Amino acid sequence: MGAASDSHQYWLDRGPLLQALHHSPQLLTLAELLSGRPMAPFQAAYLYYPPGAYCGLHTDRPEFELQMLVHLRGDIGPLLLHPELASASAAEIAEHGGARTSGGGVPLTYPEHGVTVFRGAGIPHERPLHHGPDIGVVLALNYHAR
Repeated sequence: MGAASDSHQYWLDRGPLLQALHHSPQLLTLAELLSGRPMAPFQAAYLYYPPGAYCGLHTDRPEFELQMLVHLRGDIGPLLLHPELASASAAEIAEHGGARTSGGGVPLTYPEHGVTVFRGAGIPHERPLHHGPDIGVVLALNYHAR
């Protein structure tokens, strides 16, 4: 399991459109091309960030081998990646992480059109405090090896 973190966010992992997109042949092919091996859909969710939302420093579940993130709505700031902590244990990551942000990090901004792809299980990351004024929404599609 990934490293625990303090967070204040909401997510929804249901709906026919979400499932159809997650299982689309085009995105599955893209996941396989990017990873270099056969992949299968694992989990998908809409992530909601109202003003004041954040997600502290953490790694994702090991089953999330490849993640595709799409900005859907709102003025969401960048995800902050911490590749310098890639070999750290869950306990060490928890020591570095703060309730709102650990500071520093490499910003991963969302393109206006398209998808952001990364390996959240291997690269510790965090979402700093969302200042709003409206709710930000990110689509997260997670894939794992077959």
